[in-house]
Amino acid sequence: MAAALVAQWLLARAIDRAPFPPFSYGDWFIRRTPGPLATEAIEQLGPLARESIVFGGVVTLLALGAALSIARGWLVPGAVFVLTLLGAALAPATPPIGLTLAAAVVGAFAAAAILGLANTTHPVTGGSPSGRRRTLLLGGLSAGFLGLTGLMVIARVRREPPRGIASARQLTAKEDPGFAALPGLPPLITAPEDHYLVDINLQRPRIPREDWELRVNGLVASPSAFTLDDLLSFELVERAVLLQCISNWPAGPLIGNATWTCFPFTALLERVKPLPGATMVSVRAHDGYFESFPLSEAETWFVAVGMGGHELPADHGFPVRLLHPGHYGMRSVKWVSSFEFTAEDPGSYWHDRGWDREARMRIGSSIESPTGRGDRQNPVTIAGTAYGFGPVTAVELSFDDGVTWAAASAELEPPPGEYSWTRWKLTSDLAAGRHDVRARAYVGDDVQDATQRAPHPSGSSGLDLQLIDVAGDSPPQP
Repeated sequence: MAAALVAQWLLARAIDRAPFPPFSYGDWFIRRTPGPLATEAIEQLGPLARESIVFGGVVTLLALGAALSIARGWLVPGAVFVLTLLGAALAPATPPIGLTLAAAVVGAFAAAAILGLANTTHPVTGGSPSGRRRTLLLGGLSAGFLGLTGLMVIARVRREPPRGIASARQLTAKEDPGFAALPGLPPLITAPEDHYLVDINLQRPRIPREDWELRVNGLVASPSAFTLDDLLSFELVERAVLLQCISNWPAGPLIGNATWTCFPFTALLERVKPLPGATMVSVRAHDGYFESFPLSEAETWFVAVGMGGHELPADHGFPVRLLHPGHYGMRSVKWVSSFEFTAEDPGSYWHDRGWDREARMRIGSSIESPTGRGDRQNPVTIAGTAYGFGPVTAVELSFDDGVTWAAASAELEPPPGEYSWTRWKLTSDLAAGRHDVRARAYVGDDVQDATQRAPHPSGSSGLDLQLIDVAGDSPPQP
């Protein structure tokens, strides 16, 4: 069973849509996990929750293989074949039948070859039938694994990057040199490869552009189906939009400020013309994920077809994702397959599992510079990022762990857009010794909540803390 899983993993790494049984069963399990249990797993394990499901699937299959080996070893290849087909059928995004059969055959062959070696107990000497059989099995197994490894390497090397994409209005994000030089401060625009990734999948969808279409139906005057080329013909613009996972802790890593090539959702409304009874929009994704929104909020949404000047990377939602600025990432649906206009609320994936319905992003800030510990020389420059459900208007610092706040706000770098984060900095002469520095941001008259809250159900809150040591004269010796 171990040999079968290794072979299937290599195949899945080489060919994106080839199924890997632990992923197939894990994705099926994720969709059927009760909301309270899923929430508890996220709260306790965080990003390790997904890896725990994969580990559990691998252990379960290995235990099954061990049990079959003890009972009837020859059943293992057949079990691998059947379990691969069954897992692919249960997976939320069913893989192509050809790749499913290939994964089943590759896994069954690897298991059969190992069993054959285990049953060949005679030494390889004298040209005996047992020795020749062992040599053939070893050669076939080695060639198979080398071939799969080579295929994986070649596929990774030859994989084409996302195609470039043009827009009518490009975004020119100019970094302030005074901010760009600060160590530890993230760039103004997050590169696609550095942007966080969170979704409900163990095996993320890989959708051929020629097989995809966006269906828009329900309470609309003109039900439509759009290809990717149809959407690329809309007037595209570039927007800097901040996304943050609702499970992120204050100043955590699950946040990014990318440039998206997109068009307003209202442009789609002009094509399909919602009927008077339509009050909600249900968004469905290729992987079975779904969200719903009041149609009255549509003016703030964007349909994204690109990221960082190229078509969307596969992991970020190719061919199309929805952007809902000012709200947590769970509302910005990836791999969108349909928009359905309804008169009633059809529910949302995470709301149905106990998370906040609106998921509006809380005001937040982080202290990113200086980095590490050690004595600092005056003047000390402290810098970070701030964000919320609208443009950041001010950032204040406290040097006594929140007891008092600096009367003068930090300097704010002009953000690249109203939906972007804002980088800030403050340079000050501090007394020698250790300072507990905290930051808080403002959006309009609303101030960042200092109350410590866990992410569930409406996103975390609290203030980031940085300890800064400032060098001073040595005290006189007695």
